This record gives sequence, C-alpha cells and structure tokens, in this order.
Amino acid sequence: MTGILWHNRATNETQIWFMDGRQISSRATVLAENGNPVFIGLPWSIFGAVSDPSQFTQPNIVWHNSDTNETQLWGMFNFDLNDRQTVLDETGEPIFIGSPWRIVATQDKQPGIVWHNADTNETQIWFMDGARIRGRGTVLAEDGSPIFIGLPWSIVGAGDFDGSGSSDIVWHNADTNETQIWFMDGARIRGRGTVLAEDGSPIFIGLPWSIVGAGIFTRDRFRQPTSDEQRIIDRTNEERQRVGGCAPLQLDPRLMRAARAHSLDLAGNPNLTAVGTPNLVMWGVMARWAGM
Repeated sequence: MTGILWHNRATNETQIWFMDGRQISSRATVLAENGNPVFIGLPWSIFGAVSDPSQFTQPNIVWHNSDTNETQLWGMFNFDLNDRQTVLDETGEPIFIGSPWRIVATQDKQPGIVWHNADTNETQIWFMDGARIRGRGTVLAEDGSPIFIGLPWSIVGAGDFDGSGSSDIVWHNADTNETQIWFMDGARIRGRGTVLAEDGSPIFIGLPWSIVGAGIFTRDRFRQPTSDEQRIIDRTNEERQRVGGCAPLQLDPRLMRAARAHSLDLAGNPNLTAVGTPNLVMWGVMARWAGM
C-alpha cells in the first residue's frame, strides 16, 4: 500500500504516513541507523522513492545534494533507516549529476529515476538495481526517435496507469492546463493520451491546483464483491455444505478491502512469496481490522 512521504523545511524532519485508503493508519518520524530521529535539510532534498526488488523492504528514499550533485538512496524498513548508499553508475563508480539535469520523478514498478535536461529538453530514465544503475536511456517517441519536450510542459509524476507493469510518465502543460500520460515500454513511448474526466471529456486543471506526485491509491466505492470474488464465495460455500454441512461464510467488507490491498501489493512485488511489504503482511492487516 502506498504511503505519503513528508519533509519539514523548518525542522528538517522526514515523516512517513502509512495509509489505509484515504485514512492514515499510522505515522512516524524517520529514524537513523542508531534509532534516533534523523534531520536532513538543504543542500539535500527528497525527490521520491524507488523500490528494490531484491529486498523485502519498503521503497528507498531518493535524496539529491545540490552542492555536490550526489544522489543517495536510503534503504527503509518501515520508518527505520537500514542503510544509505550513493548511487553508482553501471561500472560501480559513484555518479554525480547536477544542473541542467534535474530529477523530475521516480518509478516504482520498474525501479528507476527520471531526469530532465532543462537546456536540451531530453528526458532520461535510469533503471536501477538497488543503488546501482543497470541501464539508462533517452526517452524515445513511438517511432523510436529521441523526443525532446520542454516548457510549458513539465513532468509531474510517474506510475503504472494501465496495469502493464511499466512505469508511465505524467506531464502537465502550464499554459493549457492539459495533463497527459505517456504509456511507456521501458524508455520508449507506446502510446499517449490526455487525461479524461469521468464523463470522457478532456479535463484541464491549473493553479491554484498542482500535481505533486502519483502512486497506488485505492478507493472502495463498492462494498460488494466483484463477480470473480462472488464466484469464489459461492463455490467455497457449496463445498462447505457438501462436505460437512457447514454454515455459509459471510462477506466482511473490511477483510475484502484487506485482501484487495494485499493483492495489489503482491502484484507489484516480483518475489514469489505470499508476503508483501513489511507494512502490509496479510495476517497483520486482518488481525488489526478484526481486533484479534
């Protein structure tokens, strides 16, 4: 389940909000390796988070130092800082990138860091393996040629919007207030489209509203099971009646929401396991909501 990462510019505290849908389930200050609260400010800035497929941990927090141009990943377990590592290039050497390049988004499904060059308008993706770059590429248009987009367009987020398993890029036009999604296949655009409202018409939103990020958000508008979920319930109850004359199972909306959240979490976890991220272990969620 996606959480919200906050930073206080006055105190330099970093805080994580662990979310249950739109409700905060808990929140905590990020702690250093020694267990004490850690306070980091300028010239360091947070630019998002990327996952590490090799670890059963929460996403790494991405920091960048505007003085030294170092990019650093903080490996997290819940709100505890496990380790911090300087981002390394493909050869294993530390890499330092600064202006006119700027981090504009982070990717979680295919862990990566999205950069944009304000001078050339090139967009580049660093595909990450932990703190090491395993590959990088200039974003290509549908025809395979490099694409260069600048102001009034800006990248405002990244996420898997069509369930393809690839991280897509969100753009916003400050002049027309159009929001556009580039559906990606690695570093190549396979399609793009203007964001549409509920009625299917293009939607244009500008100041004082601004996009600050994208992530996995669920909204249980329907407390009834889907057809597939209902089919499983029916088949289970038929078997319970046939074998032992047991009473039918009753649907609990809280457990249904927990199961859906756990399924979404596992869908983004490349490890072959029934355990998701540490903050969303199924039995823990069930116990909390059921009062066990």
